[in-house]
Amino acid sequence: MDAIIYIRWSSLEQTKGDSYTRQINRCSAFCEANGYNVLETVVDEGRSAYTGENIHTGNLGKLVERFERREVPQGTLVVVEQLDRLTRLPALEVVGWLTRVFPTGIRFVTADRGTMVSRAAMEADQLSFMSLIFDSFRSHGESKRKSDLLLDSWQSRRNGVAEGRKRNITGVCPAWLRWDREANEFIAISDPDPRLDRKLIVQRIFNERDTGVGHAIIARKLNEDGIPSWGVGKRKADGWHPSYVYKILHNPAVIGEFQPRSRRKGEVTGTKIGQPIPDYYPQIISPAQFERVSAAKQVMNVGGGTKGRVNLLAGLVYCGVCNQRMIYLKKANAGRTRTNPKTGTITIDKSNGIYLKCSGAHRGHRCDHKASFNYNWIADAVLDNLLNSALRDNHFEQRSAMVQLADRLASARRELERFEAQAQTALDMTLDPAFKHDQRIKQRYVDLGRQADQQRELVDKLDAELAASKGQVSPAEHLSRVASVRNSLDSEDERIRDAARTKVMDALQRLVDRITFKSDRTVEVSALDGSLGWQFDDKGNLLNRFDLTVGLHEERLRNAILRRDNVDRQDIAQEIEEMKKRRLDALRGS
Repeated sequence: MDAIIYIRWSSLEQTKGDSYTRQINRCSAFCEANGYNVLETVVDEGRSAYTGENIHTGNLGKLVERFERREVPQGTLVVVEQLDRLTRLPALEVVGWLTRVFPTGIRFVTADRGTMVSRAAMEADQLSFMSLIFDSFRSHGESKRKSDLLLDSWQSRRNGVAEGRKRNITGVCPAWLRWDREANEFIAISDPDPRLDRKLIVQRIFNERDTGVGHAIIARKLNEDGIPSWGVGKRKADGWHPSYVYKILHNPAVIGEFQPRSRRKGEVTGTKIGQPIPDYYPQIISPAQFERVSAAKQVMNVGGGTKGRVNLLAGLVYCGVCNQRMIYLKKANAGRTRTNPKTGTITIDKSNGIYLKCSGAHRGHRCDHKASFNYNWIADAVLDNLLNSALRDNHFEQRSAMVQLADRLASARRELERFEAQAQTALDMTLDPAFKHDQRIKQRYVDLGRQADQQRELVDKLDAELAASKGQVSPAEHLSRVASVRNSLDSEDERIRDAARTKVMDALQRLVDRITFKSDRTVEVSALDGSLGWQFDDKGNLLNRFDLTVGLHEERLRNAILRRDNVDRQDIAQEIEEMKKRRLDALRGS
């Protein structure tokens, strides 16, 4: 008789132990003693029978499907060490699963007792069926007890850290840290070689992103500088990748924060449990820089290494007919010679022939707007008219005087979020019938509300101080530094060129909502907040400039006063936004 051996264990860590060896030895010995011909061995490594993972998504489920498709020789047995290798689901679910799989002709036999589990066996021997039910109850109950104990253990660890009785929940930590047993704390991984100093590498990543460098370029530069990627064995990546740079930039562990989570097998992020724990890890990035970088809009890749133009308008340009993106086409290189076949006239291209065209029309897909727009003319027009507004003080590395204040503000905001979240939790508990008469919870809600109010006042105060401290340079100085960045776009030095390009792209991404290329060959540029608009012809000449906020606020207030209306400021702000939208729609429709 043919047989297939099925082996399963629930934890990947058990792979290092003897679970596989024990099961394969017992099942093989059972098959040999009974004269079974073993066709193959099916293994579910790290698959839980308690959750039914091996049945639903594991190899056992796939084996059942093979029986359904008649891909397994008829009469083949599936040999398992014992019943709980198959499932630890509740008894009724086990019966339901067996009822569904028995029609496929599958039969199971356990190596420990020689128990046959099949439709015929269950119908012929009711005592065996009751034994199966009893074993299912026992296995599931045992697994549930272990699961509950494990959950309680983790909750006890989390409580210990939150109450200050424990320093850590587990030794697992981000790749730039390690757990120091002697010091009983997490410490940053440092090294005399800056390529191996992970704290410095994380700080470098944040500093570069803070100046507008995109994830892809940061990863590329790390690889070019010979900085090895992190990880061990199979988990060590082949070089740096933009996705990993993104994860570092958005991981609050860099400011010392840890968010406890409960994660089921197969889940990547899990479910948040409780509030984030501050100062769990050593802080290596300031809260202000973390907030700034996390909130920054990703700049499209600037691709270095070429002195010629790159698409500084990437991600902003759209067709005005079908709303698909415009693509960047290079039709000729400066200096290329062309000969007219009819006249023999030789022409030398004086500039790069770079154009923007609707991607849909270019592919013949849902658009007939086939016009091409000269990229150089449009890009120069945008830079000439918008760069002075787009490049603001925060794009120039002159923040040292405000760093401390910005850090205090970021910390105060996070503390406010913590108070508000705790207050909400306390409020939810007061609405729970089980705690309805618990005065301590009601008092805690009141206290937390008072603390949140005080923290909110501090945030408003620091916000005002920071706004007042952002001293601006004179208009002449600002124009000078903008001109310097503009000139650096075509620098011979690759690093200077890349830095200027990323700075300009980041600035445009923060200011511009979209650049629309219309069928009448005009180009419209609108700001993100809808307050500003520019209109150019296809040669880059400015046709119109619109400031949709001029006079609106003053006009609305003056009219309200003249009518002696009792007008709420929020209503005024809402009406202003509606007027902006109407004017912008009118501009786009003209």
